[in-house]
Amino acid sequence: MKRIAPSLSAEYSRTILRGGEVLVNVRGTLGGVAVAGNEMVGWNISREVAVLPVDQSLVDPHFAAYWVASDATQKWLAGMEKGIAYVGINIEDLRNLPIRLPSLPEQAEIVRRVETLFAHADRIEARYTAARAQAQRLTPLVLAKAFRGELVPQDPNDAPASALLAPIASSNTAVARKNMQKVPAAQKRRAQAAI
Repeated sequence: MKRIAPSLSAEYSRTILRGGEVLVNVRGTLGGVAVAGNEMVGWNISREVAVLPVDQSLVDPHFAAYWVASDATQKWLAGMEKGIAYVGINIEDLRNLPIRLPSLPEQAEIVRRVETLFAHADRIEARYTAARAQAQRLTPLVLAKAFRGELVPQDPNDAPASALLAPIASSNTAVARKNMQKVPAAQKRRAQAAI
């Protein structure tokens, strides 16, 4: 939100909000939609946003907003786009937006159901985010348990890992000694000094 001088706002009195209007992005990112809440009474809007006044005796503003946000309406709006560098929708085209109006009680029920579904989607997204974070923490924990031998029950008759690794280590040492015999004396001294 930006503050502007009251004199500048007064020059654009048509776009001063009274609350309950449906607001639609008509420039730049097209089709964004919201309902002007009571806390927005007296605010003015930029030219990128169209004000759709709503006769609340016929239309629930939230129903109209959900209608504008629907896939079918968004496709219709995309078909009305004008411009190349700065894409937009003409207000006259927006006035021709087709809208089906069920009765006010049906609109209210549709709004209630949509908001219930949005709340449910938000809960699912929160659970997904938590599960994803937990899964990302799980990989290092599983690897740590695997290296400690805690993933499967241990047989007390099994030899310890150190006993199993000893022959490998000794064979590696023998190979290293054999390879060292082929290395010139000066290089051996530098290798031993580094150790």
